[in-house]
Amino acid sequence: MRTVDAGGTRYNVSGDDADFWRQVSDGSWEPATFSAIGPHLSPETVFLDFGTWIGPITLFAAAKAKRVISFEPDPEALRRLTANIALNPDLARKITVVSKAIWPSERTLKMGARTAPGDSMSSIVHTAADVTWDVETNTPEQVAANLPADSPLFIKNDVEWAEND
Repeated sequence: MRTVDAGGTRYNVSGDDADFWRQVSDGSWEPATFSAIGPHLSPETVFLDFGTWIGPITLFAAAKAKRVISFEPDPEALRRLTANIALNPDLARKITVVSKAIWPSERTLKMGARTAPGDSMSSIVHTAADVTWDVETNTPEQVAANLPADSPLFIKNDVEWAEND
């Protein structure tokens, strides 16, 4: 286990992904993301994290927001995400993890990863990859139906697409 300081917010993570978490702590991983999100979070905010991966933004947001709903359909990333959340019991009570993808209709999608599951690049565009898996979906309407009407909402959407051009 190690402690990460992300944008002035401290949380614990597993010993996995040590090089990545070092970049988060030293501010070299997506500093603009933390700067853009942080000022908009408050104890009243509900934060939706689409493409949560292993949790750097989810854990950061949970320290500031009322509630975080994290969507991660990659089974290996999901395993590492839930391990990282479990190391932060005070934050864990505010986080709901959904292992489904978001799609206009309920169905099963095939996903894959360029190198390996959990690599942060899983996508529906990698269906010809060596390793693929099926994932169930939720519709945007299903997500919206579970949101409180009286809370500010912040949505972070991190889906792997641009890297494939």
